[in-house]
Amino acid sequence: VLPRLSLLYKLTSKLTTRLGGGLGYKAPTIFSEEAETEGFQKVQPVNIQNSKPETSIGGNLDFNYRTALSENLTFSMNEMLFYTQLNSPFVLNYNATNNTSEFINAEGYLSSQGSETNVKLKYKDVAFYAGYTYIDAQRHYGGLDVVNPLTAKHRINLILMYEVEKKIRIAYEAFYVSSQKLSNGGATKDYWVMGVSAEKKFKHFSIFINAENYLDTRQSRYQPMYSGTMQNPQFVEIWSPTDGFIFNGGFKISL
Repeated sequence: VLPRLSLLYKLTSKLTTRLGGGLGYKAPTIFSEEAETEGFQKVQPVNIQNSKPETSIGGNLDFNYRTALSENLTFSMNEMLFYTQLNSPFVLNYNATNNTSEFINAEGYLSSQGSETNVKLKYKDVAFYAGYTYIDAQRHYGGLDVVNPLTAKHRINLILMYEVEKKIRIAYEAFYVSSQKLSNGGATKDYWVMGVSAEKKFKHFSIFINAENYLDTRQSRYQPMYSGTMQNPQFVEIWSPTDGFIFNGGFKISL
């Protein structure tokens, strides 16, 4: 049983606040991004006798505000503060003696704290969504404090949508991810991902098109995805989209 508690309080007719918290648990496993980056090559099975589960504790406080600015214009905003601590995290450790890697419990903990802001502005059939997330993730292992790799501190998401229910929907999306630290101490580029989608609905069917990541943002444009030979590749860490620009369309039938 993993306990979780949540309390909701209505401050005014337009403003509410929620306080929550809980505990987490995860059994040891080799199936993780770290092992996948290595292609699971030379990754030893989990030593159950010398391993213990990861446990976590976390909490969040958020505020929700909603109001009508005019007859056709509404505004809502959510602000959330959060903190999570992961104890005895399972990390991949390289053993130079036999040239293999194995998962062990780190001596310390991983912390993640930050805030998330979401705003929605709607005028008749047009809606605008904006979100910003700040994350400060730190590894506290063996008395040292370092930034957790592959965790962007800043993220922005923007959506502009026109929608008439049961008739048409057109949306434009844009996402920003700031630079991230790599496990080797290097840093990645920041990047934007943008897309457009549209759907037209009829009585018994609808047609749609999607242009995803039309800026063709992909990691292979900035660096090779692996080193070494085809027989023994050494894959790099994944920090951005890998598929690039995708265009598709189709139709849906409603009976």
